[in-house]
Amino acid sequence: MKRARQMKTIDAQPKRSAAIFVVITCLLSWAFIWIVHAGLRMTPGVFPLVLMWIPGVVSITMRLAFHEGFADAGFRTGAPRYWLWAYAGPLALGTATYLMAALLQQVHLTPYLKQQSMMGLPFRLAWWNADLGSAGLLAQRFLVTSTLGVAIGFIYGLGEEIGWRGYLLPKLIQGGARYPILISGLVWAIWHAPFVLLFYERHPVANALLYALACLTFGVFISWLRLVSGSVIIAALAHSAYNTFLQEFYDYSFVGPNKWFWAGDVGLLCGLSCGALALWLYRTRRMPVGA
Repeated sequence: MKRARQMKTIDAQPKRSAAIFVVITCLLSWAFIWIVHAGLRMTPGVFPLVLMWIPGVVSITMRLAFHEGFADAGFRTGAPRYWLWAYAGPLALGTATYLMAALLQQVHLTPYLKQQSMMGLPFRLAWWNADLGSAGLLAQRFLVTSTLGVAIGFIYGLGEEIGWRGYLLPKLIQGGARYPILISGLVWAIWHAPFVLLFYERHPVANALLYALACLTFGVFISWLRLVSGSVIIAALAHSAYNTFLQEFYDYSFVGPNKWFWAGDVGLLCGLSCGALALWLYRTRRMPVGA
């Protein structure tokens, strides 16, 4: 709470800075998405890396160009307990999502587990021991994704978090905006929309809406971590853990004809799980005042 109050004294025109950041970031990102969709060939893994770092690069450029400094950027380590929250929280959310989906008989373990690899694209890693049963294969996958996968995902997620929770959210708070977490979550959702609409072959509109729900609900958790820890690095860890556990572990391991709607990384049950956590954070008064 003390850090949130200190943010208000750093930038004289924070709302203007926030608006400029959003416009530039969206225009650059959407132009890049359109160019790639139009046929620009890129090495697997490079497209999301570039896209996710556009918010970070724009925010750093603005801080330097307008002499805003980096005092409120969150480049600090934060308390260890928040690192645990950032890592374990997304794992718990993913587990709850897929447990509910399994109980509703909407997902089941893929029958092609042995034909897969420990990690998905673009970093395919062969099984250490492909002769093990399903439990042994899942254990191998979890060990790799929970360590190497999260580490790689951190490099990707850091770019977004330097922009969204390292720049936009503090500027909204400094400017006295009402519901800054909700506003930043809406911007985050809108920023994702062109990517979903252009690159999702099945149910793009429905997926865009589900994506928006996930951004709004998980955005509360990741914003809470950013504010209470004062660290954008911890926010990036939470971002990476969410993507890794939901996509690389659970989504890769389970199948179902309607998994895209119920589970996945932005399915309805995922959004509801994140929403329940967000509600708990507010009801238990863990959220800083004014957020």
